[in-house]
Amino acid sequence: MRDVGADKYLMRPVPLETIVAAVHEVNAMPHAAPQPKAMQEAEVLKEYSERLVSKLEEKNTELQAKIEALTAEIANRKRAEDRYHALFDFAPDAVVMIDQQGIISLLNRQAEAMFGYQRDELLGQPVEVLMPKAFRRAHVDLRQGFLGNAMPRAMGVGRADFLGLRKDGTAFPVDISLSPMESEGGIVVAAAVRDITERLQSEAALREREARLRAIIDNEPECVKLVDKNGLSLEMNPAGLRMIEADSFLQVQNEGINSAIVEEHRPAFSALLRKTLQGESGTLELDIIGLKGTRRTIDTHAVPLRDERGEVTALLGITRDITEQKRAEALLNGKRRALEMIAAGAPLGESLTAVVRLIEAQAPGMLGSILLLDEDGVHLRVGAAPSLPPEYVAAIDGVSIGPSAGSCGTAAYSKETVMVEDIATDPRWAEDKAVAL
Repeated sequence: MRDVGADKYLMRPVPLETIVAAVHEVNAMPHAAPQPKAMQEAEVLKEYSERLVSKLEEKNTELQAKIEALTAEIANRKRAEDRYHALFDFAPDAVVMIDQQGIISLLNRQAEAMFGYQRDELLGQPVEVLMPKAFRRAHVDLRQGFLGNAMPRAMGVGRADFLGLRKDGTAFPVDISLSPMESEGGIVVAAAVRDITERLQSEAALREREARLRAIIDNEPECVKLVDKNGLSLEMNPAGLRMIEADSFLQVQNEGINSAIVEEHRPAFSALLRKTLQGESGTLELDIIGLKGTRRTIDTHAVPLRDERGEVTALLGITRDITEQKRAEALLNGKRRALEMIAAGAPLGESLTAVVRLIEAQAPGMLGSILLLDEDGVHLRVGAAPSLPPEYVAAIDGVSIGPSAGSCGTAAYSKETVMVEDIATDPRWAEDKAVAL
């Protein structure tokens, strides 16, 4: 074997291809005419060498496949690692990795930008360098306690006094999310840090705007109310509560607004509600009866409120109490009619009746009459009493005036205004109260 160079392969490892070539070289060498026994041995050696070569080639193929698979796995891991680092570096929040001793082991670009450090300046530093000095000692204890029972958690959410510290010494409010992870060296913690300065400023500005708007609504002399799609009251300002005679919103919360509207006006209000919920604005005059029984005429303007998708979710109503306005209009119209009747030469009784009806319209529930002093200056005659019972009208027609002759008789006698709160107990009605009651 040494003569054919086999010692080369016994001295040091060589590539498989070299071994195969050498074996084939041996087999191809010219030999002296072999003896039968030598020929038999040569055949055996040749067969063995061929099997050896085949086995080596098979193992080489397997090894090559494993090498290729390992190479592909390494490449995949490298790509995954590159993706991880890219995601880590370009994450929207600052991320700082901390080991069990609280030492910063890794941070991304956002952390550099947020805190104003270069990466190398923070690596190997305790995480407490990123917070105001007043908090550092306490944070060491908190950090150690957290690592003793490490679980994902949030810190300082929405708090203006939970602060980070920049390299230049400026403090700023932060939200932090802690995510513990197992590593070969023990637990490491990923701290995702978010600067919430702008958010807190926006929230403060929003609260200020809401406070101003609330002050405006609460001091608005007209009723401002929110009504949901079912006509239920969601909110109402103090002026609105006074209008419906409620002492607090709890009395009307989630109550149908229809309950305060007089029966004859409810269909019109329901139509306005449907119209507004379809996206249109509308106005309506109607009468309501408050919780304490007062009837009012109101003018309401309704507009739809929409969500971010543009769908109508509720309506906003602005309502004015126009009761006094309506009374003034009715009084003016009544006076005009009465004057027109007098100017047209209408009988005195008709003109006086128009005046009484005008006054009664100004005070629902009131029954009025006008009594005229007779020519003798002693007796009163009924000029107009359109709403009083006929028997009562007959009883007072021709009544004598005097110091205790009821309200009208006493007023005519004394030539002064007479106000009586209760005719059942007032002495001026002592003789005539049976007729009135």
